[in-house]
Amino acid sequence: MSRVTRIAGWLRRLAGYGAATALPPSQTPPQIPPQNPSPGPPERWADQLALAPSTEAAWLAAHRARGRLYADLAGDRVASLSARFPTQAAQTCASAERLLRHEFDLLGSGSCVVVDPTRTRLESGYPPIDWAVDPIAGLRFPTGFRYSDWNPQMRPGLADIKWPWEIGRCQHWVTLGQAFRLTGDERYAAEIVRQHADFMEINPVGVGVQYVCTMDIAIRAFNWA
Repeated sequence: MSRVTRIAGWLRRLAGYGAATALPPSQTPPQIPPQNPSPGPPERWADQLALAPSTEAAWLAAHRARGRLYADLAGDRVASLSARFPTQAAQTCASAERLLRHEFDLLGSGSCVVVDPTRTRLESGYPPIDWAVDPIAGLRFPTGFRYSDWNPQMRPGLADIKWPWEIGRCQHWVTLGQAFRLTGDERYAAEIVRQHADFMEINPVGVGVQYVCTMDIAIRAFNWA
């Protein structure tokens, strides 16, 4: 017996059970009288959150007016954590220093510097990241194609697309943000800003390997937020 046949039989039995157990008209339960409505108009979910639901622009303005969209720690709390966990604080700052040099440890690869050789450094000294490279194999994925045109045959040699995806998730921004909060060093905050501009320059929305996998797009959006 096929799975479809078993499901069809199960549905027929279920329908028969419903008909057999239905109450005759004389035994139908009495109708529950309608309840008196509460005074005043019902509150909508958006109203309860003090948001403006009329337009996207109004919603965004109201949402921003509610305060910060991110967590923050008071300065004395940061100092207390640094004093309590000096080793971890130092390790975080050391990792952030490596990230300033675009030195990554990807999926246990060990230290590797990921710099785009086809683009020149900015006046600030920032070296653009190669967002399309497999640094382990030393091979570069094609760029400039629409994400929906991706085909696995476009892979260069034995390059692993997980490597550029891992860089493009921008999970290392968390480390840069932590180092900035621990030290107040503007270099870490500036690095995030430059990497964002760098990413968008070479990866416009919907173009290139960084938009092939929706899961990685979601992870990147989370880290950017």
